[in-house]
Amino acid sequence: MENRTRSSRRRGGDPAVRSRYPVDRVLVGLLIVQLVATAVFLSRSSGAVPIAPPIDPPELGEILPEVRSLESGGATIGLASILSRSAPNVLFAFSADCVHCDTVAPAWRDWLLNASGVRAVGISDNDRLVAEAYAHDKGCNLPIHILPTAAKTNIERFLLSRTPWLFVISSHGLLVYEGHGADLEGLDAALATLQLR
Repeated sequence: MENRTRSSRRRGGDPAVRSRYPVDRVLVGLLIVQLVATAVFLSRSSGAVPIAPPIDPPELGEILPEVRSLESGGATIGLASILSRSAPNVLFAFSADCVHCDTVAPAWRDWLLNASGVRAVGISDNDRLVAEAYAHDKGCNLPIHILPTAAKTNIERFLLSRTPWLFVISSHGLLVYEGHGADLEGLDAALATLQLR
């Protein structure tokens, strides 16, 4: 009797335990196949987004580096080409799916209705039609420029990393102010400082 128990232990012991081992081997084999297939797929995928050039975001008082803006039809222009060289510029960074933008939109609308002597520009990374419809629905009458979402540089990330956000760019291209979209007093103070110069 004892010999039979020893020999059954050598062959794998209890039949319930012994039947589990082939299943474990199959699962490990499938896992290895999946890992190899994933590695091959990742090594062959060529649709990787190129790494953005290392441009540091500007500090207050520094010149805003060139930013590309998508226009209707897919053409690109430099954002600098649409900024005023004779008046301060205010960039309104927004996203149509940002609930905080919904909150500040009425204040932005009122500010835009009363603004004079400035060039106001909306920037977004939404689809053009979505961004324009959003601004129109909120009563914000300003030109909208779409910054490309693919291969964003650090500058596009800087301008659109927080929404709603405000930027004041002087007529010489200097970043004079940046702040939360609800801080219209800070915006007005920055613009007043520019007018005193």
